[in-house]
Amino acid sequence: MARKKIPLEAFDFYWKLGPRRSYQAVADHYGASKRAVTLIATKERWKERLEKTEREASEKLKDMAVETIEAVNRRHLKVARLIQIKALEALKHLRFDSALSAVEALDKGLLLERQIKSDPSERTSMSDVELTRREYERWMTPAAADDEKPVVSGE
Repeated sequence: MARKKIPLEAFDFYWKLGPRRSYQAVADHYGASKRAVTLIATKERWKERLEKTEREASEKLKDMAVETIEAVNRRHLKVARLIQIKALEALKHLRFDSALSAVEALDKGLLLERQIKSDPSERTSMSDVELTRREYERWMTPAAADDEKPVVSGE
């Protein structure tokens, strides 16, 4: 009986109301009573349909966000590799004492590539300065001299 005033597309109207969504708003829009809208909403399971629709929309947004992040990472990797290539080309043609800017560019390109390829939690937990310092210490520690072999327990 109430269906005469409330069309089949009432659920779509209800869903599109967004944060202002209410059965009363649907009733006002279609010139029906809130009770009539509530009866149809219960019969047609609007609550469940709404949850499903919102869940699907949320999943689509997440998928789009992941695709966007992946596209940004691919673009940044290309830039990082280009910086590295240009820096290496410059290093080939420069004297040692004037190659500092090329070395800095190479360092930044490598750092950017590592950040992009690292675990997201690592990217946010360590500043660029800390990461550079850690890598510097890792790569620039002097190697043990031939006569200074490291002590291995059990020898």
